[in-house]
Amino acid sequence: MPFVEQRIHQALDRGEFVPYFQPLVDLRVGSIHGFEILARWMHPDHGLVPPNRFIRLVERYGLINRLSASLLTQAFASVRTLPKNFGLSINLSPSQLHDRNLPSLIRRMAAEAEFDLKRLTVELTETALVDDLDLAGAVAADFKKLGIRLALDDFGTGYSSLLHLQSLPFDELKVDMSFVRSMVDSRQSRKITAAAISLGLSLGLQTVAEGVEEQSQANLLAWQGCMLGQGFLYGRPIPAAELRASLSQCHPGVFAMTEVPASIGDPFLSLDAHPTQRLSQLRAIYDSAPVGLAFIDCELQYVNLNQQLAQMNGQSVQAHLGRKVSDIVPPALYQQFEPYLKRALRGEAFPSIEVQAAPLSAGEPVKTLMVTYQPVRDEASEILGVCVSIADISAVKQKEEALRESEDHYRHAVELNPQTPWVMDAQGNNISVSSRWEALTGLTMEETKGYGWIDAVHLEDRPRILTMLETSLITGAPIDIEYRVRHADGPWIWMRSRGAARRDAAGKIIRWYGSVESVDEHKRALDELRASEAGLRCSEARLRAIFDSVPVGIVLAESTTGRVLNANPRAEELIGFHFKQDMIWTNEGWEAFDSCGKRIKGIHLPLMRALRSGKATNAKEVLLRRPDGSEIWLSLTATPIRLDDGVQLGGILIVQAIDIGKREREHLLGLAGELASVASGTIYKSH
Repeated sequence: MPFVEQRIHQALDRGEFVPYFQPLVDLRVGSIHGFEILARWMHPDHGLVPPNRFIRLVERYGLINRLSASLLTQAFASVRTLPKNFGLSINLSPSQLHDRNLPSLIRRMAAEAEFDLKRLTVELTETALVDDLDLAGAVAADFKKLGIRLALDDFGTGYSSLLHLQSLPFDELKVDMSFVRSMVDSRQSRKITAAAISLGLSLGLQTVAEGVEEQSQANLLAWQGCMLGQGFLYGRPIPAAELRASLSQCHPGVFAMTEVPASIGDPFLSLDAHPTQRLSQLRAIYDSAPVGLAFIDCELQYVNLNQQLAQMNGQSVQAHLGRKVSDIVPPALYQQFEPYLKRALRGEAFPSIEVQAAPLSAGEPVKTLMVTYQPVRDEASEILGVCVSIADISAVKQKEEALRESEDHYRHAVELNPQTPWVMDAQGNNISVSSRWEALTGLTMEETKGYGWIDAVHLEDRPRILTMLETSLITGAPIDIEYRVRHADGPWIWMRSRGAARRDAAGKIIRWYGSVESVDEHKRALDELRASEAGLRCSEARLRAIFDSVPVGIVLAESTTGRVLNANPRAEELIGFHFKQDMIWTNEGWEAFDSCGKRIKGIHLPLMRALRSGKATNAKEVLLRRPDGSEIWLSLTATPIRLDDGVQLGGILIVQAIDIGKREREHLLGLAGELASVASGTIYKSH
């Protein structure tokens, strides 16, 4: 037996080969999902030896199964006392896929260690599948029977990846590190990773990116749809002794990021912008949307959502990811969601579905939600999931309810079902419209046909909407037009008409289908909002005039830093210098003295005392020596500014001139002193 082979046998007998563990991290939230088992040789003379120096030798001497068994036995024992919410994965060599006994060997080891094989993933390289795909498929099938997950490793570097994905029951696809490491700087690599991840998603496979070393790479991968990542960004391989400590470590996740790039105001998604910058811009728009947004996969699990929806559900974004909708929303609400979600997964779209949501906590009213379900398809029109948008329309519904109480039965029915369906031919002629249009406008069904419906539209709106309609008829773009129509009882109301073209097999438009709904309340609410904003601006102007004209000086300062936010002209006149916005008011250029002539430090003046203590101060008389050398007696009073909930925002300083009175009083006191001196001398002489 060659010396090297003998030495490897000895190393296996002595337990010198040990497992190291590299974390697999959820790219979206930064939590550890599991660990990949990596082999290391604890050589007594050479220290820690990496696998690239001994794996080929182990395979050459037919000891690879024994090595894998040793690593798995140690790994199963190492995680026995740890939480069971993460998995392990191990890479098998090509020769091991020729051994039909390997699955049963792994089953026995797992049973002895009480390790659930549903937590184990076996990684197969493409080269391992080339020699005998049928035999590899048989071994893979044995693994699947045991509940073991299968991953295709180093995807994209072999010769027949797509054939392997089609032939074997893979659960996971691992994107090769060569593409990941260059994807930030290489557009070609980004396209390859995006294509690989998209392929995995369309096949229902979990995707893992190897070689993640920078946060920018993780951000791009997550936004391309990749779920898991491993690499030096999340830590190097660690021994078993460090496993428990690693579980408590926090890793950066894409949805934990709050930074919005300064260039968000630049031309939207400029192609010259850095990819991570463009993704940050998209995330900012996604999170700032006034409605809840989510992508739900075919298993009815949350894949992505924004902060607005997370707040609606009363849980964090991280708490949603990977969990079923039924686990997050209350049962009564899920019963309303489920039928539409399942129908959307069969290809139906639902633009506006109202549901009633019970309050999350006691004392809150029942909410009315407007929900839209839109199937998401890949390039082959296969459904990947459902895009859901949810808007809280409770306030609007309350207004509608108040109106319905004072209106007749007809108005009541219209508000309950505001949409009016219509159909047009390819030339824009109206073919049919709901009878609600006749009730709304007074035009009969016959009068509405062709372009007759335009007679109900406001004269000022007709040229505009006819131009927009003509554009859609020519280009095939969806119709989305707002205009006024005269209601049957007299007033003009705003309506919104939306529709889309139906095409034949050759792509020619044959029909237009759509609906009309009232948006009058929304328009009026916007007008009220604009009027309210104008009133606020007028109030602000009046307050500013009062602020600038009062006979006392006023200085406003921020609580945390003491920087001056504003000062009126009287304050600048009395104190003797101009306050710049956001300046920190220091002793530079002026001095303050008390009635005894003792110099007062800036921190002991009333404003700073009020900011520090949070309490109002009594009036303090101060002799101020101004920057120009002149002196003036001032009365200073300060008080903190608080919100209704008690939070301190800042402070206000009131400055009053008492120079004339103060100096007259000092003059009188001097005269009184002189008079007392004369009087005392006279009394003394009389004695």
